[in-house]
Parts: sequence; structure tokens; C-alpha cells
Amino acid sequence: LHGVKFLDTQTGWAVGANGTILHTVDGGETWTPQASGVTDTLRAVDFVDTMSGWIVGDSGVVLATSDGGVVWRAGRAGDNSLFGVGFLEEVGWTVGENGTILTTTDGSTWSALPSGTPQHLYDLDFVDRDTGWAVGANGTILGTNDGGQSWAKQISGTREELLGVGFANSSRGWVVGRGGTVIRTDKGGRPWKAEDVGTRHDLHDVHVANGTTAFVAGDLGLLLEYNGRPEVPIGVNLWVLALVILTAAGIIYLWKRYYTRPFQRRPVTVASASWRSGWAAESGTEQ
Repeated sequence: LHGVKFLDTQTGWAVGANGTILHTVDGGETWTPQASGVTDTLRAVDFVDTMSGWIVGDSGVVLATSDGGVVWRAGRAGDNSLFGVGFLEEVGWTVGENGTILTTTDGSTWSALPSGTPQHLYDLDFVDRDTGWAVGANGTILGTNDGGQSWAKQISGTREELLGVGFANSSRGWVVGRGGTVIRTDKGGRPWKAEDVGTRHDLHDVHVANGTTAFVAGDLGLLLEYNGRPEVPIGVNLWVLALVILTAAGIIYLWKRYYTRPFQRRPVTVASASWRSGWAAESGTEQ
């Protein structure tokens, strides 16, 4: 499985190889297959409500549903494989091979946007219809303030492949990637700063629940949870003192590591319906 999306603590979808689509209504306790009508590897899924959803995958495949997945309508948005998709109501974006960025305003007709890069793009996140980011190969981070009509390169400080991006708001976000790469911004990407999370495992996806809580999925069953500094301008010295006290008391920690199935399979994507609940989709094959 390569992608997972939960709308709440009960309702979710997962997608993967050979056109696989799975659906749950009991928080992942049981999963029911849905017919995709394709055999392509499906890479990412997004829903805006229990009825309206989209899936993208290899060779430009795009699937859409308006009935919660009872029927999926298949189409192609070019030939390049698509790795990430995100929607805000009927406005959506997808990213993929060779700098591909596509957008739709009706959920069905896709048009190309100029990314300004030949690098593969693996994930994207928009916090509103104007403000978003895309990440990819060679440390690529792109930012937009006009809905994707134009993109500006941001300095990531790394040459690693960046595989996942998530923002809490227009200021605070995280990007994850190969070699245990985690970088964070508190200013919309200007600048990005590296964070030490104590691992060199590849990190494939990040879900940001809010400004102080984030989840990351990586190789070998690794899950990371961030619980840290709030976005409150309380003063540097006061914050440092409070951080020391609260961390020592176990009330605040930064990155905490878990292993779901050590050294067996690997989560490649993670989703959370709230800061209390989350899911990871695992895969035994390379991305």
C-alpha cells in the first residue's frame, strides 16, 4: 500500500499496487476492496468528504468518485506518473515525474502548471487555495502563493530526496525524506532548518495534526511522533526554561520513536484524523 486517507476516526481509504483500493468504516479493523477498474499502481488518495475523492498513480492515472468509492471513474492526466494529490473542496492539485504539477477546479479536468523544475515531485500540501508547497528529488522544495500559477524554489539545505510535506498553517510545516531527513519551518519555508530525529532510516510521509503535533512514517516499521514547541511568542529565555522543565517531567517531548514491526515491513504513508489517532500503511516493496 502506498497511500492512506482518513476523514475521521472511522472512515478511511488505502491504495496500492495493481489498482488496489481498500475502504474501512470501523477505524481500520476491517477493510473492504473497492473496484478501481485499473491495474496501475495507485500512489495517493484524498477525500474532501465521505462521498468525493480522488486517487492518482502510475502512468498518469486519475480516479474520481462522487459516491464514496462505490464507483470510481478512471482517466489519464498525461503520461507521467503521479505521486501526490490534495484537494480543498473541488479545487485540487497533483504532482509527479519530471516536475509535473497539475490542477483542477472542477475535480475532473486537469491542466498543467509551470513548476520550473525537471525534478520528480513526490508530495504536496496546501493550507488554503493560494498557499501550498511541493517537494521532491534533489532536495527540491517549491512554494506558491497564487494557487500554483507560479512556484518559487526554497532552500532546503539538503540534496536528499524529499518524500513528504505537511503544514499546520501558512507558517509552520515539516518536510521528510531519505536518510532520516526532517526539516522544519516556522516562516512558510524561509528558512528551513534541519531537525535531528535520531535515525538515518528513510522517512516517507508526514502528517501534521496541528502546530505542536506531527507524525512521520519511515522504513523498518519506524513511526515518529512530534510533540513540541507551541507557536507562542513567549520569549526565548522563558521558553528554554519551560522546555527543560516540561521535557524533564515528560509533559513535552520533541521527536519520539516507535517501531510497529521492527525490521520487517515499512510504513510508507501515515494519516491522522486527530492528534489522538493515526494510521500507517505498510509496503514490502520499493516505492
